Amino acid sequence: MKKYLICTGLMAFLGGCADTLCDQTPRQCGSPCPHLMPVAMDEDTLLGSYQASALGRKLERDNQVAAAKVLQNLLRTGALEETFCWQPRGACAGDVFGSFRIFHPTRQGSAHCLDYLQTLTLDKVYKAKGTACRGVNGTWRIVEEIPYEIH
Repeated sequence: MKKYLICTGLMAFLGGCADTLCDQTPRQCGSPCPHLMPVAMDEDTLLGSYQASALGRKLERDNQVAAAKVLQNLLRTGALEETFCWQPRGACAGDVFGSFRIFHPTRQGSAHCLDYLQTLTLDKVYKAKGTACRGVNGTWRIVEEIPYEIH
């Protein structure tokens, strides 16, 4: 009985951490679910970190903030080949949404950087490859982003 309660409690805890990625595959996370924690940055810092995004320029301010939060979380806590999606709160299916996937660590000078892919669905599907580097304050800033495909 005690073993059952421990297992049930553990499953309930992990179930609270479940996250659904773009491919709708549930993913379990460990304590304390760092990829679900909101980024503790003000909007101006988030917008500054995302300003070099070629695709981000197509978005309104609120959507830029939503995308920048997701990118910051992914770069801080994500694993290579992991994808995080974003959609503005209250948005309906078919509206604006996007995703980021990190795929390659790099360096620019002494800065630790990660290459990523960004997909944005607006009026069409836009894709871009970019590089973001971590600053001394821990904020990741896009240093380059090049659109490469439009559907």
